Amino acid sequence: MSESAENNEELIIKDFDLIYVIAFNIGTRINIMDLWLEYAKASQDFNDALLNVKAFWYPPIGIPIPLSKIEKGKPSKLPSHLKKLLRDKTFLNYINKAVEETKNELIKEFIERLKREAPLFMELCDVDRIALDPEYLKLGRYIRLKLADFEAEIADSRFKNLETRVGRFRVEPYFLIHGTGVGVMTLWINMKGEFTIDDVIKLSKYLINNINLRIRDPFGNQREGTLSGFINVTIIIPLQIIALFKGHDEIIIN
Repeated sequence: MSESAENNEELIIKDFDLIYVIAFNIGTRINIMDLWLEYAKASQDFNDALLNVKAFWYPPIGIPIPLSKIEKGKPSKLPSHLKKLLRDKTFLNYINKAVEETKNELIKEFIERLKREAPLFMELCDVDRIALDPEYLKLGRYIRLKLADFEAEIADSRFKNLETRVGRFRVEPYFLIHGTGVGVMTLWINMKGEFTIDDVIKLSKYLINNINLRIRDPFGNQREGTLSGFINVTIIIPLQIIALFKGHDEIIIN
């Protein structure tokens, strides 16, 4: 190959990750457990309005807890006994003791399942445990949620070349809710294939707000719009309604 050809050869990147962090104001200070239980209830009642929770970590509990798997068209339910246990200090102490001993079979099952199904979520929780003061974690100021993954593909005539290169991709949503009324959504996207530098720049710059996508949620519902618009409509606004109006029934009816 000639020197000029070598200089003109385009750099190709194979497989890369895009990470978007969306911080927003929920609108009021909140009781973490009350809000999260309302959120779980809403995800059962309106499976096309909220994404499903696959696992959660409330720091005083000590370990992340997986919830039942999504069945097609049926959001997983939060077991009634779990709602009671989450408010039971004896249970919290039991969980923490079991984690320390690492001999309890239920705890082992929780940990092994999440390592298989949500390894990044486990890593996020581990980072919190390392980086934050244990006394702060015991206060239960925030909760982490692993939401169900969803799929999307580019459906925008302005980005035909990207549509061909990208194909269908999976979005992994991770959600943190803090008692001060701050929400932080992290979207982890693994782009598979071969991409030019220009492709990577365009995707990182425009995918979140400017490129029209065809999005399929975990229950098979399909809609078109931007990624940020989808997150706003399906997660942020419903969560704000739950927090500000202590529920969603009167809002939905009106």
